[in-house]
Amino acid sequence: MGKKSLKQQIHECLSQGMSKAEAFAKFQGAGAKDSRLAQIIAAYPDPLLCQAHRVKRRLVIALASLQLILALGSGLVLGARHGAVLQLCIAGGIALIPALLLWAFMRNLVGAYNAYIYLSLMQLPSLLGGWGAHPGQTVAAVVLNLGFVLFVRNVREGLFPYATLFGTRKRDGRYAFLTEVDPSLRNASS
Repeated sequence: MGKKSLKQQIHECLSQGMSKAEAFAKFQGAGAKDSRLAQIIAAYPDPLLCQAHRVKRRLVIALASLQLILALGSGLVLGARHGAVLQLCIAGGIALIPALLLWAFMRNLVGAYNAYIYLSLMQLPSLLGGWGAHPGQTVAAVVLNLGFVLFVRNVREGLFPYATLFGTRKRDGRYAFLTEVDPSLRNASS
């Protein structure tokens, strides 16, 4: 079974109400490693969790939209002295990653949340580079960046409780969704 068809079948089962533990048991040994299978299951955007965190999701999308606008604006300013065509190319190049992140946030992909966290943390050393010249602005930029990272991490953990930055959450050597009650089942029974 191909990776794409396996993912599609798992998502169909989960969307029909099958628990994550049941889906893992059903597809275990279907041609994918357990770690890959667990990643597919952990990355499934549970509709109940999406509904519960819809306001936070909208704030993340608004944040990503603002960053896209700022990236386009800074690209247009940076490319202003190079002519119109090059200016648009520079603006497009600078806005490419924010545009991709916005698209992925709108599609509710766990990879978007992970990429945002990772890229933002990788940006911290360059933010700290302005410490000597502008300490106040540097502190504000670092605090804002870390605040956004913590917020996006909080949203990711609410939407994808079993996903981590680089894999799937484990407890006692087993994937977490195998060791506890699935949150979507807990919410459905309330």
